Amino acid sequence: MTVISVRTTPRRRRRSLRAALLAGLLAVAGLAGAGPVAGRAAAAAPEPATAGNATGITRSGNTFTVTSTSGAKARVVVARADIFRLWLSPDGRFADDPAGSDLARTTDFGPVQAAVTDAGGHCRITTPALNIRVDKSPLKFSVYRADNRTLVWEESRPTSWTATRTTQYLSRGAADMPSGWFLPNDGYGCGYTEPLKATVDALAAKGFRTGLWTSTGLTRIAEEVAAGSRAVKTDVAWIGGGYKNAFAGVQQAVDGIEKNSDARRFVWTVDGWAGTQRNAVVWTGDTHGTWDDMRWHVPAIAGAGLSALNHAAGDVDGIFGGSPQTYVRDLQWKSFTPVFMTMSGWGATHPEPGYRDKQPWRFEEPYRSINRRYLQLKMRLMPYHYTMSRTAHETGVPATRAMVLEYPDDPVARGNLTSGQFMAGDSFLVAPVVSETAVRDGIHLPAGTWTDYWTGKTYAGPGRLDGHRAPLDTLPLFVKGGAIVPMWPQMNHTGEKPVSTLTYDIHPRGSSSFSLYEDDGLTRAHQSGAYARQRVDVSAPASGAGTVTVSVGAPTGSYSGKPASRGYELTLHVPSAPARVDLDGAPLTRRASKAAFDAAATGWFHDPADRGGILWVKAGSQAGAFTVTASGTSVPDAEPVPAASAPIPQADWRLLSADSQETAAENGAAANGFDGNPATMWHTAWSGSAPAALPHEISVDLGARHTVDGLGCLPRQDGGANGRIGRYELYVSDDPAHWGPPAA
Repeated sequence: MTVISVRTTPRRRRRSLRAALLAGLLAVAGLAGAGPVAGRAAAAAPEPATAGNATGITRSGNTFTVTSTSGAKARVVVARADIFRLWLSPDGRFADDPAGSDLARTTDFGPVQAAVTDAGGHCRITTPALNIRVDKSPLKFSVYRADNRTLVWEESRPTSWTATRTTQYLSRGAADMPSGWFLPNDGYGCGYTEPLKATVDALAAKGFRTGLWTSTGLTRIAEEVAAGSRAVKTDVAWIGGGYKNAFAGVQQAVDGIEKNSDARRFVWTVDGWAGTQRNAVVWTGDTHGTWDDMRWHVPAIAGAGLSALNHAAGDVDGIFGGSPQTYVRDLQWKSFTPVFMTMSGWGATHPEPGYRDKQPWRFEEPYRSINRRYLQLKMRLMPYHYTMSRTAHETGVPATRAMVLEYPDDPVARGNLTSGQFMAGDSFLVAPVVSETAVRDGIHLPAGTWTDYWTGKTYAGPGRLDGHRAPLDTLPLFVKGGAIVPMWPQMNHTGEKPVSTLTYDIHPRGSSSFSLYEDDGLTRAHQSGAYARQRVDVSAPASGAGTVTVSVGAPTGSYSGKPASRGYELTLHVPSAPARVDLDGAPLTRRASKAAFDAAATGWFHDPADRGGILWVKAGSQAGAFTVTASGTSVPDAEPVPAASAPIPQADWRLLSADSQETAAENGAAANGFDGNPATMWHTAWSGSAPAALPHEISVDLGARHTVDGLGCLPRQDGGANGRIGRYELYVSDDPAHWGPPAA
């Protein structure tokens, strides 16, 4: 016999340039972050000194020396196409290297192509991977990608020094943060001024589209849409008591947008019922930035999808309270849902340093960079998410999917053990971290293979993954074997740059396919058939070595802005380099390095050290169908995970004792707590005399000896808030007379 006892306290609820390039820049030589000062000025100046203006640049091999009006010199040593070292010597001498091999253990990477040109206001040192600009007046440095347009970092002002200190002033990514929709509140005393169109246009120039939070109603929606507003957030202030006008209000917003523009409807509403998905996003309302609120949001949003609500959302980190840690964790997983919202206001003032309000760019490091990382990943995955939303439109299958929806025959997925994870479309398994921990336990991997998105390690399911490493910057994220994921180039908002190259990120495993959906992204022309599809088929070994074939079909259909042709890149997750790679039967050139691959129009390169092995392939610009074949490669080996524990059958469970239960005013008998029926519940007594003091206890005989590795608890499902368990202690024993210390 195994007996469990639970003591509960109910709560009262109130209302990367490629990553290697940038990492190489900073790690190999301190490259711009802290270049060594080879000599010092003889005496400290009252104010920090600078080099002044550049007067010339000379070259010796791949060492470039810059002279200046002050006598100071700067030196750029190009070690590899994507790695360089930056020196500064105030007295112009480079006689010693105080850091030596401690700073750069490897300096000889072989020959590298480099050149220097005079571009007028600056000189430019170029390699196949980057452009190093040397501004002449004053002497400053900046680094751009190979296209000479994409800034990596720049000095905001010249490096300065004193007798004891050298300071470099770097600026990187000041505006490098994805943007979306901006919905200012036009009510609660926050009305907008007359030049609404000028504001909309100015925001558009910064990558924001504008909607209005219509607390005061929709009487001016025609002129607001004419001014460029394209979204409406309805609110309780005018929807009405009991939300009785929710449908009518949302329909009024839809009509206001679609009768005054060619834009598609975009309405964000506070509540809804079956059918709301036709017109509006629904969200969870005013919540708190706590681990507990985050925890229930995961099944709430995934569960909404089971009711056909594809666009269900919640405020990132709530609107009350919060912290940098809860914000980061909440943003991570919500970036894999179709929509989410960040809302300033009640969270604008917070005692924790570095936390000013609830916008992702308003945090100090490292939180701001983590926010940027996931928002930029969401932007790159936009064609994947967009296709999943089209699937929801056509079939009703949501983009955010409860595990049971994808795996109805999996006994673990049918229970509550997977309520804390979900599928983001066909390919991604997301297991949010919803507590203050760097380890994620209890991840259920269904049958098939699952690859850690960040490390490339592959697991074989079904089974339970415990002890998964998940530091603050890492969302547990797994990719299904056979996945084909379309990706845009990195951009911060839709339309910032043309999608001149489309990437397909592929995890080959057996036979798989994907049908990309595209339209103009703005108008309702797709309702009349103005959209395109592109089918991709992959054939690969189910395990071991073999040939991987990727067949990319010609795009079918058309829409305004559809490119006549575009470049294609494939990233195939394969551990071993192929013997050859062919494009339509003709061999592609193997490039010697990733930098050489990046600079080439076509070719391939394999790096076995990157995420378990990545094969990069460039097919060049294509207007029609093409096929890429990688011969003599392999698919990753998969590590089996331990089988998940099956739920203990409850038919033989027996109530031993409960110190409090409600049997009069409502059906809250203790036995209801394990009868398997979510419509019934155990509720402590409340209808008689004053309730007994906390804590309360319930003891249950499980009927036989079992290994208990977890206990699930489903809160009351009738909308009530009282009686929910807030804190608990769990005891397990073979003898109810001797419990011992709590197990949890």
